[in-house]
Amino acid sequence: AKGPLMAMLLGAAKAKDSVKDVRVVVACLVDEEREGKGANYLVNSGFKADHIIIGEPTGTTGVAIGYRGSLTVRINVSASGGHSSAPYMGESALDKFFTLWEEIKRNFSGRGYDETSACITVLEAGDWPTKLPEFVRAVINIRIPYNMLSKQILSKLEELCLEHGCELSVLERTEPVKVSLSSPVPRSLIRGMLKMGMKPKAVMKTGTSDMNVIYRISPDIAAYGPGDSLLAHTTLERISIKDILTAAEVYKNCILELASIDQTR
Repeated sequence: AKGPLMAMLLGAAKAKDSVKDVRVVVACLVDEEREGKGANYLVNSGFKADHIIIGEPTGTTGVAIGYRGSLTVRINVSASGGHSSAPYMGESALDKFFTLWEEIKRNFSGRGYDETSACITVLEAGDWPTKLPEFVRAVINIRIPYNMLSKQILSKLEELCLEHGCELSVLERTEPVKVSLSSPVPRSLIRGMLKMGMKPKAVMKTGTSDMNVIYRISPDIAAYGPGDSLLAHTTLERISIKDILTAAEVYKNCILELASIDQTR
């Protein structure tokens, strides 16, 4: 999100001379990709805001009004093991885990924003080439659609782990978020783009962002910024200067729109 951050700073500076009695805060929050420590700190610090824009790559024309939630769990599996020459006489913790994993995939195999999906992100097993694994340590991340809560997913996982004799612990949980397109922030972002002759669009994200957490500060929130989200967390991640300048102008226009709304209240 360094591109959106740069565009935000530039956009706020460009709007400075055009608005009065408006406080604009640009917050640089760490750990968004993991536990959201920065966002949670901001929420717990008592910070107040009427309107919030999350700087996330939406392709300069997209306004994100929803993100799926996230549930990350660790699963530990134990087994008696055995020799690889006679696997039928022993018990493999890895086989035991994959039996559980097939059940998890069967329950959470969605692909879209409004579906639940699951993936293994960390997997450790075994300690010797000719020995059946006696242990497995796995981390699984599940994404949660806006019409569900993490406790519903967790309840099913606990049921499956109990059934297969596996231990479960929660590493992270974030609820999904969805806001109305008619709220001031998404509406102002769209108006800001229309003034520039752009063709804005509302988007729903399959991922999770600080918006899921910071929504607790103000429900008038949306995510916007330059960059291709499909390249995020890859070695091909890049952004053009042109897109940064375009997004800065959109941020500026949005600030002016929000200021005019507040002045008419």
